[in-house]
Amino acid sequence: MDNISRSIYEKAFNKYQEAKEAVSWVQERLNYHGYRLTVDGIWGDKTENAVRQFQKTRGLVVDGIVGKDTRKALEVQVAHFKDSEFKCKCPGWCNGLPSKGVSKGFLLRLEQVRAEVNKLYPDPSGKGRPVIIRSGYRCERWNKQQGGAAKSQHMISNPLAAADILVPGVTPNNLGNICDRIFDDGGVGLGGATIVHVDNRGQRARWWYN
Repeated sequence: MDNISRSIYEKAFNKYQEAKEAVSWVQERLNYHGYRLTVDGIWGDKTENAVRQFQKTRGLVVDGIVGKDTRKALEVQVAHFKDSEFKCKCPGWCNGLPSKGVSKGFLLRLEQVRAEVNKLYPDPSGKGRPVIIRSGYRCERWNKQQGGAAKSQHMISNPLAAADILVPGVTPNNLGNICDRIFDDGGVGLGGATIVHVDNRGQRARWWYN
């Protein structure tokens, strides 16, 4: 057995506490980005897999290590989207949004889409290309009137985690390629004439409109 004393024990305990606090921070940031982890400061398989999944969707080196680049990506905040952009377009039949509002994790993925769009297709004006929300939440009555699916993610996700999007100056095909990577564990509707559908349904789903 290695030597042990009060001072050795206290040093080990303090390092253990520091490690737990660091892991808890990672878990909290992952949850902010839409993951569902128990914040317990324990680096288990779920935390490891979530870090790797996060790195994959952000185009980072997938090594399961929260280094400089991964930490920077985890610290990203929602900057370019407002809840009002996702309100139901019905003529006053509902409150505009589901009871839990709009998912922060979903918004952050849209931020990533915007960043990738402007990296690959820079705006000549220098202002940056916006991601426009064509359709966000749909109440049951509006969804039916618009011909939406019976279990449309626009209607059933709560908090809302679905939208039809477009980017001026970027073809739906090129936008779809970006969304296909970033929403790799969600739904992406491809082949639309003007829009791409994206959602955080928790499992991979792909379909073509045309």
